[in-house]
Amino acid sequence: MCVKNIELFMRNIHTPNGRTFPMCDCWGLVCYVFLKNLGIKLDHKTCYDKHTMTNGYNDLVSDFEEVTKPCDYDVICYFKHNVLVHIGIYIDGHILHTDARKGTCFEVFKPQNFIKIYRYKGMKNESKNI
Repeated sequence: MCVKNIELFMRNIHTPNGRTFPMCDCWGLVCYVFLKNLGIKLDHKTCYDKHTMTNGYNDLVSDFEEVTKPCDYDVICYFKHNVLVHIGIYIDGHILHTDARKGTCFEVFKPQNFIKIYRYKGMKNESKNI
């Protein structure tokens, strides 16, 4: 699978609860990447903010399957004491994400104990086996 548009996604301006590119929060950016590169429309209208992200996670997690090894377009969820605190998307050994402190970043992915990796169930089979 060819990953496209990294430069485009880097133009995102981190915006709390942002759902419209180029003004997305971490979940809004994941939704935009799925739509732009995969043609998959995730639930991007959720109004969960930083304090209610775990509620959004609980509402949407059934659309994903947990995996142990990431592939392109897998969603990386960061937890602190079972509370979802951040989300990004795995692309070519990196994680694309955005937050208020650093803005939009494309950084080397480092597996850590407090993350969970999810693959969207609706992805075509050829997308799963990268």
